[in-house]
Amino acid sequence: MPSGRRSTVLFIRRSSARALSGLPDLLNGMTYAAEIYHLLLYLDRARRLCVGSLGPCDFPAGYYVYTGSAKRGLAKRLARHARKRKTLHWHIDYLTRVAQLEQIRVKSAGSDAECRSHRAIMKLPGARVIVPGFGSSDCRCPAHLARFERRPAIPGAGYPGAVEP
Repeated sequence: MPSGRRSTVLFIRRSSARALSGLPDLLNGMTYAAEIYHLLLYLDRARRLCVGSLGPCDFPAGYYVYTGSAKRGLAKRLARHARKRKTLHWHIDYLTRVAQLEQIRVKSAGSDAECRSHRAIMKLPGARVIVPGFGSSDCRCPAHLARFERRPAIPGAGYPGAVEP
């Protein structure tokens, strides 16, 4: 990893999403060109959700990894993703209202790293695009959401630290 870049892994207990209120302290100092994050979500049963401009979308039960980025305000963005009650704005807002947030991985990276990071997720065994265009309206990627039947082992490269909120 290039010098000067930091990374953090946040493990979220199912009952403690409120712990994310401490994110500003945990992520203090991460102010690079872009912050890339992966949300590991678990959906306990199949759901049909109306996802903004994508319309009705079917989400089978299983694990999902969403890749996003924030140029500023990362802690607030992640805390928003953890909340169930919110105004629906981004595609991921629709899924985070019903899925369980299990893990957040954050790393500092260059401005084009979001797509590269998600391509790495899509190379994991069992990764599937369930909703084309989900989270990728500002790029040419098929989606920034991958579905897995089993909990994926997200690669550790670039994520050496672990923090329990």
